[in-house]
Amino acid sequence: MLSLQGAFDKVVPPGKTRAQSDVPEVMRQSVVQALVGLGWSDKIARTGVSDAIEADPSCAVDAGSLLRAVLTILGPKTTREARP
Repeated sequence: MLSLQGAFDKVVPPGKTRAQSDVPEVMRQSVVQALVGLGWSDKIARTGVSDAIEADPSCAVDAGSLLRAVLTILGPKTTREARP
């Protein structure tokens, strides 16, 4: 008898790379919310998080490291939204 138990535990969801799927969603959301709080749009924040993880998967050890990596990417070339 063939058992497939555990065979699909590390299946990568469509649209994500292996590095992106290894980062907990709660950490990604935490960093996105921090960026939104700093003035970036939700879309730019999500893109920045994905770009940082793609560029260096080891930056996602904790939320602080991931946030620093994203700020390095977003800082020089992306403007924040104007606040009223």
